[in-house]
Amino acid sequence: MKDYLPKDKHQGIALALYAIMIALVKATVIPLLLLVGAHLGEYLLISRKLACEKGLPQVNTAVHTLLYGFTWWKPIRDE
Repeated sequence: MKDYLPKDKHQGIALALYAIMIALVKATVIPLLLLVGAHLGEYLLISRKLACEKGLPQVNTAVHTLLYGFTWWKPIRDE
């Protein structure tokens, strides 16, 4: 579980976006669906391939990308 905690302020902000979107669900679910859809697209198009190249587990990669988006995979890609 410790592995999934935010590692910097950018990842904390990414998690805060989920809290904001969940609060907005009372009005409409669309913002939350857009956020999840964007992160799912990032996983399918970018971080899944990156995980294969770096030898990272796909489950961890999917969870990190869904939680943190590009704030998780971009530093790994730039190594």
